[in-house]
Amino acid sequence: MTAPDARSRSARRAVFTAFAVQGLTFASIMTQLARIKDDFDLSDLDILGLLAAVSVTSALGSLAAGSLARRRGSALTLRAGLTGVSLGAVLPGFAGSVPALVLATCVYGFFVGAVDPALNMQGVAVQDRYGRSVMSGFHAMWSAAAVAGAGLASLTIGLGWPLPLSLGLVSLAGLALNAAAGHQLLTAAEGLGRDAGAVPAAGTDLAAATPTAPAPNSTAAQGDSPASAPNSLAAQGDSPASAPNSPAPQGNAPASGGSPAPGSRLAARLPWWPFLLVAVPTFAMWVGDSATSVWSGIYLQDGLGTAAETAPVAYGAYQAVLLLVRLVGDRLIARFGTAATVRMSGVLATAALALVVAAPSVPVVIAAFALLGGGLSLISPLSFVAAARLDPENGDRAIARINIANYVGYLVAAFGVALVSDAWGERTMFLVPLVCILLLPLMAARFAPPKGDGSARPDAELPPQAGRSPAV
Repeated sequence: MTAPDARSRSARRAVFTAFAVQGLTFASIMTQLARIKDDFDLSDLDILGLLAAVSVTSALGSLAAGSLARRRGSALTLRAGLTGVSLGAVLPGFAGSVPALVLATCVYGFFVGAVDPALNMQGVAVQDRYGRSVMSGFHAMWSAAAVAGAGLASLTIGLGWPLPLSLGLVSLAGLALNAAAGHQLLTAAEGLGRDAGAVPAAGTDLAAATPTAPAPNSTAAQGDSPASAPNSLAAQGDSPASAPNSPAPQGNAPASGGSPAPGSRLAARLPWWPFLLVAVPTFAMWVGDSATSVWSGIYLQDGLGTAAETAPVAYGAYQAVLLLVRLVGDRLIARFGTAATVRMSGVLATAALALVVAAPSVPVVIAAFALLGGGLSLISPLSFVAAARLDPENGDRAIARINIANYVGYLVAAFGVALVSDAWGERTMFLVPLVCILLLPLMAARFAPPKGDGSARPDAELPPQAGRSPAV
């Protein structure tokens, strides 16, 4: 195994920091919803409408981030987005009316949506340089920071801090972390991948992306612009572009700013159908995740009659196991491979939701939500890797597209579950995510690399990037 160089390690630390800022600010806002609801005398329907508006603006932010990343690179996009997230997190604290609150949360939602794809573009670019799966660890950092954000919110509420002060502390922390680590993110020239311009998928996919040795006199052999490999997964930091008159082996040489050169393959329209085949199971995962975050406490309290102080335990169990599995997720992916990991995760998530719906007892339901966290924990990082592999030369747009499944899943979970609950009672509300989660094991193969790229060795690794010395 070749050790990563110092630049790769610094980029990895920067991406860890960026995931932490996103998780910290998001949890700080979400855990203050009850307080915001009381301060503005909002109904449950008002809260759902507010969350729906945030989801829509987040989707718009995701699309905007994909466009900006193509032109200026994902590093600049991520730094700008994290600045907006950090500043936007404090805005609800200063809202003096319901319209101002809606505007403030929508501004925050837009930047959340912009950060999500840029985070994963950088994450996959770092994974490329490492030559092994590291994406699960990044998402584990998000979960850990979210737990910290929730704890900080509880502490400041207990201390009697006003909302602007509580959110302002988080805002300052986000700005400071972004300023400290943002300059270490990968640029377009650094994040374009290996000899073949390929980012390895996790597990069995790593050896599949191993490039063949370039000809002795080729440009790639000299450590210059990476060449394009069929069916490879492009590094996600910033889109490479082909110079119109460059020779074929250098088809992925980056243009200035990472934007596609006119007339190149990068400028072609991207077909939606392949992305939908990955987006659908990804959407199913987000339905399950969002339903748990929004409705698990209500399900326990109103559906099963538990005490108010017991209701949050289900979501806590879900998040705890989700974090634990993500901490070891990269090893699991390397051991079993991408498709098998998604398939096993889908089976576990389906069984967990079946237990939730059956609800034989409150302890069993809490345990089932914990199992659900294990089942859904690795789907999100793997979906971004799979999306990028579908379009090697336009990874930024691919990730931005897949990211929209997040917000669609949230809307379906928020309103679909509410409609079912209103029609047939709280005991039936998790039928919607159960039906959706069935798609995960059935469509797990969509996360695998193209046929012909397989490897007999699940833990095979790529050689070090051409022209780059391994760390001492």
